[in-house]
Amino acid sequence: MVDSIRPFVALIRTLSRKKVEAPDGVAEPDIAGDTSANHAAAEANRNSELESRLRARLAAVDASNPEQARQTFVETVLLSQLGEDLARDPAFADVVARVSDQLLCDAQTRAQLANLIATLRG
Repeated sequence: MVDSIRPFVALIRTLSRKKVEAPDGVAEPDIAGDTSANHAAAEANRNSELESRLRARLAAVDASNPEQARQTFVETVLLSQLGEDLARDPAFADVVARVSDQLLCDAQTRAQLANLIATLRG
């Protein structure tokens, strides 16, 4: 089950690192070539859109409810990565709950996620 949350751990680390390395949201130019630059620009755009969506959704969550914030984070990332149609699947809420619970298993991941959520809330 831990392997199934690996993308979330990577995303948490990426977003956390982005906040440390480029707090103003400006990406460093990629000098490896046009294709790499275009790919990097598209990836930066997707990350920026995801970050904006996470900020908006987390702002609506009660700050005293970390479980709801964690589930909102997971839901938003899954829908961003796998498509909005997934929200209509009756089993989606169970998947969100299970992944959210798994993120608590590793102390470092749990702390990074809590810090990221706090940062995204502003």
